Amino acid sequence: MARLVFHPATDELLHSSALQLPQSLLLHGERGIGLRSAARFIAHEAGADLQEILSERDEKIDREKGSVSIEQVRQLYEQTRTKSQRKKIYCIVDADTMGAPAQNAFLKLLEEPNEGIYFVLLAHDTAKLLPTIRSRVQTLSLRPIDSYQSGLLLDSFGIDDTTRRAQLLFLAEGLPARLKLLASDTKA
Repeated sequence: MARLVFHPATDELLHSSALQLPQSLLLHGERGIGLRSAARFIAHEAGADLQEILSERDEKIDREKGSVSIEQVRQLYEQTRTKSQRKKIYCIVDADTMGAPAQNAFLKLLEEPNEGIYFVLLAHDTAKLLPTIRSRVQTLSLRPIDSYQSGLLLDSFGIDDTTRRAQLLFLAEGLPARLKLLASDTKA
């Protein structure tokens, strides 16, 4: 499976973050920018095991509230207390949906990290995160890709119809994950 394309400046930052993995990293950008792909890339390049926590596929999320519960953060706290031979990255998907109680509980993890345990938070709206969390993480903003990179991505998907390409480029607006999703939609 081909890796998602990132803006050259973003790609450089992702490589740098993987080489010198910070204990806590916040990846943010527009919906469709490829935050999850970026986290997977960092984990792969850092030689770390990745565990996506509280993702949309996880049954534990209260889909109506769209919020991560304090109980889920406490479970994460228990999971991260064990020692591991390999680096382990816990990726908090949609971290900006955590309520204040869950964020306060998560602060304890950030303040008392175990060796070999790393956190990557994914957020589209960093203002929804407590200032104390934002101050304890290294922040990396993902930038949209340009039209040339978008075209190359469409080439890799085998889309050569000029009209469909123009529609996809317009709808995706430089967001590679959105472009990939739209390109895979056979109804479009």
